[in-house]
Amino acid sequence: MKATTFSYVLPLPFKDLMVMKKVLTASAALLATAAVYGDWTSEDGSLTLGGDIEINTDYVDIKKAKIHPKDTGVNDGGKIADDSRFLLDVQWFTRRDERDYITAKAQPLIRTDGTFSVDDSYLALGQEKLWEFQIGRYEAMELFSMGKDTVAYIAAGADTLGQGVYYYKGHEGRGRRDKMGQARLAGETSNWDVEVSTAYGDAADMLAGSNDYLKAHNLQGEFQSDDNSFVIRPAVKYTSDSGFFNISAGVEFDASRDKVHIMVVRGEDEATRKELAEYDLSERVGGAIRTEFMIREDLPLRLSGAYQKLKDIWKVYHFNVNFEYKQFGLGLSLVKNDFDKENLEDTSSYMLYTAYTLPIMDFDNATLSLGASYSETDNAYGYKDNKEKTGAVRAQINYYF
Repeated sequence: MKATTFSYVLPLPFKDLMVMKKVLTASAALLATAAVYGDWTSEDGSLTLGGDIEINTDYVDIKKAKIHPKDTGVNDGGKIADDSRFLLDVQWFTRRDERDYITAKAQPLIRTDGTFSVDDSYLALGQEKLWEFQIGRYEAMELFSMGKDTVAYIAAGADTLGQGVYYYKGHEGRGRRDKMGQARLAGETSNWDVEVSTAYGDAADMLAGSNDYLKAHNLQGEFQSDDNSFVIRPAVKYTSDSGFFNISAGVEFDASRDKVHIMVVRGEDEATRKELAEYDLSERVGGAIRTEFMIREDLPLRLSGAYQKLKDIWKVYHFNVNFEYKQFGLGLSLVKNDFDKENLEDTSSYMLYTAYTLPIMDFDNATLSLGASYSETDNAYGYKDNKEKTGAVRAQINYYF
C-alpha cells in the first residue's frame, strides 16, 4: 500500500486541550492543499494517509454437495459475484529519543454492498528493533502463506469452522475477529522475531461458516457460543543473514472453557428454541509452520503446513505450496479432516489457484489481476460419496494511493 504523508510544523506542541483543538481545525485546511505543501508533521508526530480501492468481479460455478441425504441444497450452476471495497489507512506516529515511539492506526473499510467494517484499529508503543506492545484490532504474525491467492473459492468449505471442510491455517488467534479484543507483546533481534498474541471475548465469527451454511440451506437453526474464548498464540520467526531463507512457526490454544450450542429455532422467542447439541470447542490446539526461499529476487517459493486437534471431534491437516515469478503466481492446497465419530467419513479436499497481474495504462499504482481457482471436496460434511466441485475466475482492479 502506498501512502501520502502530510507535513505541517506547528508553532507549539500539544500542551493543553485548547491547543489541540486549534491544531485539528487547522488540519482540515492543510489536507485540502497537501499536494502542494507536501508532508504534515509536528513536534508531536506525523500523520500518514493512504489507502486503496479493490474492485472484484467474479464468476463462480458450483456443483453443490449436501449436508445429509434429505438436504436439497442450493441450486447448482454459475453466478456472477462482486466483492469490492475501499480502504482508508490513517496512522499517527510519535517518536522520542530516536528509539521510543507510540503509534495509532485506523483502517476503515467501505464495501460496495453498502456495509462498513474495519481492518486494523490499534494502539502500539515500544522501542524500535527491541520490543513492542500492541492492543486493539490487528493481524499477528503470519504462520501460513497462501501466496498470490487473488481468487480462492473452496468447495464446500472455508477457513472458518462449521462447513463441509475446514481449511485450518494456524489463524484462529491471529486477529481481526469481529467481537474479540486483542493484545500482543513482541520482541526483535538481528535475525529473530518473537511474539505472544492473545484474542479474547466473543468468538462468534469463528462459527461464521456454520451460520452461513444454515442460512444458505434454509435450515432453521443457529450456533451460539458462551462468548468467553481466550486464545493464546506464541510465534517465532527466523530470517537468514542473506535474506534467502526465513521460517516462522507457532501454536495456538484456547485457555478458556468456551462452549458452543447448536439451537433449532421454530419461532422468535426463547420458548420456541431447543438445544440440539453442545460442543466444547475450548479443547482445541493447533499450530502452523511456514518457510520461504528467495530463489531469486523475483522468485519466492513458500511451503506451509498446519495441524489442529479438537478433542473427540476432529483432526485437521493442511499443506500448501506456492510460488511467484514476477507478476505470475501459482499455488496448491491439500486438506484432510479426520472425524473421530464412527458415523462420519473423513473429508479430503484440494484447491489449485493461479493469478497474473499487469499494470493499468503504465501507472505504477494501478493494476489488473486475472485469477482462477478450482477446488474439489470428497465426503463433504463427513458423508460418504458427498462431493462438491467449485471453479471460479476473478478480474481484480487495484488502485493504491
